Amino acid sequence: MPATRKRTNTLNFGSMAPWIVGVVFLGVTGLCYVGFKTQMHLTFNKIKVLERELVELNTQNEVLRSQVSTLSSRKQLQRYLDSGFIAMVPIADENIVRLGSGARQIASAMPTVSNLEVLR
Repeated sequence: MPATRKRTNTLNFGSMAPWIVGVVFLGVTGLCYVGFKTQMHLTFNKIKVLERELVELNTQNEVLRSQVSTLSSRKQLQRYLDSGFIAMVPIADENIVRLGSGARQIASAMPTVSNLEVLR
């Protein structure tokens, strides 16, 4: 009986390597694309929620501004004064600081103070 050689099928990996690298590259690229699109949709949803909150806060801010202007109007302050909710105290003349030409005359009459030490 002659010795028979078993026939094996050989694969030429040299010709398959570029195809394998290309398929792996396309797979990684596809996974990155899907991940980035998912991240984009999640970020978009967060932005929509934040924009809704911003609109609600702006609306609340406008309501509060209108309430402040109503409560600080002269008519409302007069009602508070008449009802005794607030009281006004007169300010004495010595506690009033006057700005203008009169203040300049008083300031010029005041002596100048210096923090420099006298050199000996």
